Amino acid sequence: MDDKQLLWNRYNLHIELYIKYMDMLLKLGLFYYGITGALLSFYFKNGGNGTMLEYSLLLPILFGLGFVSLFIFADRALNISQKDILELVRDMEFKYYVNTKALIYSIRISAVVMIITVLGITVVFFCKGV
Repeated sequence: MDDKQLLWNRYNLHIELYIKYMDMLLKLGLFYYGITGALLSFYFKNGGNGTMLEYSLLLPILFGLGFVSLFIFADRALNISQKDILELVRDMEFKYYVNTKALIYSIRISAVVMIITVLGITVVFFCKGV
């Protein structure tokens, strides 16, 4: 295999990773907010304050913290990937290339929104007057 083919394979690997991260971001977001919305609706409809239903709020809190950790890892991995893509583009003399900045910003925004959601649910969990 020649050097150009190796460079192209590396570039293709980054593109596949980009697609997987975008897919993961969308699916995890839909899953998390779907579960969270259903649990919060059930909690507030049944007056869950001061009952065992409060403990159902731990699920979206723990999921949210796990997903935020995953998003932080993905953000760091994509920054490394972006640097390698720029080197590959320079080496292969491409005029156009895939820019991962949109995905990086989407992951960061998703992490911040999820942190805010987790904090809100945590307040509901610990407040006795809601």
